[in-house]
Amino acid sequence: MMGASGETFAPEYIAPMVAYLVSEQSQITHEIFNIGAGRYSRIFVASTTGWKAGEGRHPSVEDIRDQLAAIRATDEFTIPANAAEA
Repeated sequence: MMGASGETFAPEYIAPMVAYLVSEQSQITHEIFNIGAGRYSRIFVASTTGWKAGEGRHPSVEDIRDQLAAIRATDEFTIPANAAEA
C-alpha cells in the first residue's frame, strides 16, 4: 500500500487526461505523460548536439572520456519524431 501518497495517483487525477487523449478532439500520438497530484507534464526523449569525432576519424576511449561533457550537455537538443530522425 502506498498510504496517503497513493492518493496523489487517484483516478480522479488520471482519468481526465486519459479521457482527453482518447477523445476525437485529441490529435496527440506517440507521446508520454507524467501525472501526479494534479501536475501534468510531458516526458520526452531528446538528442543532444553531442560531439563528432571528425570525418574518417575513429575515436579512442580517451576521446570519449575527454568529450563526455559535450556528449552529455543538454543546453541544445532536438526531439526526433522517429528513429530515422535520431
